[in-house]
Amino acid sequence: MLRDLAALGARGPLCLSCEASAEGVLTAVGAAYLARLRPDAVRVQAEGAGQPRLGEATAAVGTDPAVAQRVLDGFLAATAPMASGRGLPRYVHSPRHLVSLVASMVDEPDMAEALHRYLRGGFTWGPAVGTHNSDPAIARAEELATAAAGECEHARQFIRFSRLSTGEYLAVYRPKADVVPLVAGHFRRRMGTERFCIVDPAHGSAVLHEGGRLALVRLDGEAAREACRRLDDPHREEAYVRALWKGFYDAVSLPGRGRDQRGYDLRVHLMPKRLWQGLPELDPSVDTAWTFVPEAYRDGGTDREGLPPSDRPSPTHRLRPAQPSSGPATRNTSQATAQATASWNTTANRA
Repeated sequence: MLRDLAALGARGPLCLSCEASAEGVLTAVGAAYLARLRPDAVRVQAEGAGQPRLGEATAAVGTDPAVAQRVLDGFLAATAPMASGRGLPRYVHSPRHLVSLVASMVDEPDMAEALHRYLRGGFTWGPAVGTHNSDPAIARAEELATAAAGECEHARQFIRFSRLSTGEYLAVYRPKADVVPLVAGHFRRRMGTERFCIVDPAHGSAVLHEGGRLALVRLDGEAAREACRRLDDPHREEAYVRALWKGFYDAVSLPGRGRDQRGYDLRVHLMPKRLWQGLPELDPSVDTAWTFVPEAYRDGGTDREGLPPSDRPSPTHRLRPAQPSSGPATRNTSQATAQATASWNTTANRA
């Protein structure tokens, strides 16, 4: 393959087509180096991200983990002084982190070329690559990394889990970049020993957690839709827990955030509307009237582990049943605050 690439490169400009992933781009960079292609005569493009330019030959480069690791190791060695974050964009912790962030922006057609140029800049300038952000290629890679870091932060803030009838937790999240694998470690720490799955149907990725181990799975369209349909089989307590969270959110929310009010623009800026679909606190169908209280949350009942009231660790984990009402089933703000605060310890890891 290297001889074929060298022959094509000798004739004129060459476009290397690779998988839209960090491993794919790193492999393409390694292949260009091993084939001794001129840096100014080669371009890297993700599969299906565009068409070759006029007069440009094309060649497909398959992903090779060994070559990708070799290129990454060389890049990290060349930029070792940047490992502490010096010379990197805000919210980017290290050169390795930057590579992962840029590669996650798979919806951007120039992602592969931006990462390609930044890697070459690292090999050429070493740790000084961070001072060359006047170079359009370097600036574009840093722009993509910053955008991906913002998507990671949104994912950590706005992913919501639902407990299924089988006991595990499922979250469906649609970010603007393939960042679910990058934030999986955060939720492993938050969820402890719970079994959970985060599905990103927009990018066909899913993260599974069980027994402290994480697994990344790539899904086709039908598999992603089937995973999302599992939300239609919630645990019997799920509607009540969602109502608790919505009641707490409503009780502590600041006034003036309605569509026609002054704080709406700030709310939309900090909480993008494209993410509102999966948030139970903004779902008007959530039953904040608490017309049904599961047995585990009633006085005199048993908790999830089947313990009688006398053996429960703390009475603050119990919730008094909703009081009957002669009119429509509604709750005022003070009742919502008391009820949601009493159950906060049992639902905090769900937020």
